[in-house]
Amino acid sequence: MTQFRPALQMPCACLKAPPLAYALIDSGVEGAGQEQGQRSIAELERYRDDRLLAVLAAIKETKARHGFGFTE
Repeated sequence: MTQFRPALQMPCACLKAPPLAYALIDSGVEGAGQEQGQRSIAELERYRDDRLLAVLAAIKETKARHGFGFTE
């Protein structure tokens, strides 16, 4: 996560970013581990992909309902 430190200090950031301390990194890693639970990386990837496909399908359906093509 330390690779994000420079981006957090960029002037284009609207809100003041908290300092990227090791405690914050550890907290993020711990939270990610809790979210993962007993799921494998492959299971999490399938879940992510299913959600992305559902979003794309919803966008396609909404655009069609309003007379837009998918690429518009």
